[in-house]
Amino acid sequence: MNINRRYERLQRRVDSLQKQLNDLEKENEALRLKNRELLYKQSQCQTKLEAVEALRKEYSQLIDELNNMKDKYQQAFLNARQLKKDYTKQFKPIIKQFKTLV
Repeated sequence: MNINRRYERLQRRVDSLQKQLNDLEKENEALRLKNRELLYKQSQCQTKLEAVEALRKEYSQLIDELNNMKDKYQQAFLNARQLKKDYTKQFKPIIKQFKTLV
């Protein structure tokens, strides 16, 4: 009798461990599936981040170009103003002489 009880107890233990193993295998498969999903999402996010970085780089280049154009425009404006002043100084006496003749 003692052997039968022990056998039944061991059998229950084996059944319990087998059930626990099956549960762990199912959980492992679920975790692997979740891992695949997360890896897919991560790759999508990485692709989006790369696209954002490319846009940011392009945006920065455009801003730099605009700043350069603005500087050139300001310099051209200052040059035109200085040229106007120079011509005004140069032609002012001539205009005075012309007015006195007329």
